[in-house]
Amino acid sequence: MKNAILILLFLSSTSSATELHRIADLNQKKVTDNAVISTKGHWNNLNITLNGTTDPNDVNAAMYGTCNVDMDKSAYSHSVKKSDEGNDIHEYNYTADQCKAKVEIIDMNKQEARVTLSDQCQVYCGVQGDIHSLDGYYRQ
Repeated sequence: MKNAILILLFLSSTSSATELHRIADLNQKKVTDNAVISTKGHWNNLNITLNGTTDPNDVNAAMYGTCNVDMDKSAYSHSVKKSDEGNDIHEYNYTADQCKAKVEIIDMNKQEARVTLSDQCQVYCGVQGDIHSLDGYYRQ
């Protein structure tokens, strides 16, 4: 019985990981699957990583044009607002140097998100990268 309680406590304290793939840019145009949001943890303590490339089929773009933003928990603020449909939207505003990133995740098992980044986030990309390849709508 004691072991069963310990196992239940362990399982309830572990965090789930989610990976969302970009489905459209901010103009809602369909795009190739070239960007991913990875999240791990709980809403108030979420690790968020944005990763993408302008063209996943181009070897040079993959080598020199990959953008990778690791949103450090100490550098983002977290707030919750309601959508028109009544779902909670968890908003993470990240600021590092001049870079401003906003990730909005809809609280439906973390299955949908929206990402916007400022031009100053270009330092997170390779020489051939475009930080705005991460902007857009994401789904699981």
